[in-house]
Amino acid sequence: MKKSFIIIAVIGFAVACNTAKKATVTETTAIPTDIERGQKLYPGYTLAELNEGKSLYDAKCSTCHDLVKPANETPESWKRIVPKMSEISNKDSKPISPKEENLILKYLVTMSSK
Repeated sequence: MKKSFIIIAVIGFAVACNTAKKATVTETTAIPTDIERGQKLYPGYTLAELNEGKSLYDAKCSTCHDLVKPANETPESWKRIVPKMSEISNKDSKPISPKEENLILKYLVTMSSK
């Protein structure tokens, strides 16, 4: 009986840990203050561009690694990281166009500037 309980507890713990990891991918949802902040950084920046940047970040960047919450890095860090990652992705035949790179960068900088 004790062995069964221990096995169930270990399995439950493993499932809980695995679920938590997936839940932290990018739970960031844009709100009006986000786009206002983005427009201060990038005049003319739209909610559609912010959402497209998030979609691209989720789709493109997750093909190679786990995603980092935008607020876990500074805007300056993202400005260094994104071009390097884009270059690596393009070398690995997982192309990110200059427009996509720009949208991803603007999304990450905007969402890290809270």
